[in-house]
Amino acid sequence: MGELLRRPEEPCGTAEAARAPTAGRRPGLCGIRSDASEILDETILLLKDKAMEMNHICGEVDKLEAFVKMVATVFPS
Repeated sequence: MGELLRRPEEPCGTAEAARAPTAGRRPGLCGIRSDASEILDETILLLKDKAMEMNHICGEVDKLEAFVKMVATVFPS
């Protein structure tokens, strides 16, 4: 395994070899890389959606803070 980690380009070989069925063997590093890439792409999309949602929430909080500040000037304590 250490040898594979030192030369990561070798286990993949060609794309055809990576897609070839492996009888009873675990998928090679190419399969792992493509799975990880898909998961990463999905996660990035979810994070972007959450960031947009948080921006909206922060905008609402900013409006609320401005309202509270305005009310505080009208009704000083």
